[in-house]
Amino acid sequence: MSWLFPWTTSIETPIGWFVVEGVGGVQAARFADEPVRGPDPLDLTSALRRYFDGQADALDAVPLDLRGTAYQLRVWERLRSIPPGETATYGQLAAELGSVARAVGRANATNPAPLFVPCHRVVGADEQLTGYAWGLLRKQFLLDLETGHLTLPLG
Repeated sequence: MSWLFPWTTSIETPIGWFVVEGVGGVQAARFADEPVRGPDPLDLTSALRRYFDGQADALDAVPLDLRGTAYQLRVWERLRSIPPGETATYGQLAAELGSVARAVGRANATNPAPLFVPCHRVVGADEQLTGYAWGLLRKQFLLDLETGHLTLPLG
């Protein structure tokens, strides 16, 4: 079933409320302090529960409807190809895309749908954690979860 009007829903995760918005597919997502009640037409609750229970590929089949420049969409698609539990540096991604690290970083920073487009899998040139809009502790948690160093069942 396709949901043809705007929807917003939120899911409680071990690292805070996760708010997701879309029309048809996911268009935006963010961590938030408060829940937003609304329909869950894509059964994101189930997909996110599986993800946080350790099934790192649980979000792969969630339909996305991302809006961005052609370059941003290329970067975001490349981010989706980084396997769970692995990381890539800004420089590595830039070389693959025929670009520069700063441009990849900017596209990464404007990613509208974290977790679904796993920008947390990008690290600095020295393999150290760098920038994450929702904090480095969340970024570390997500990487640890995906590598199997951490599992927390949801509710």
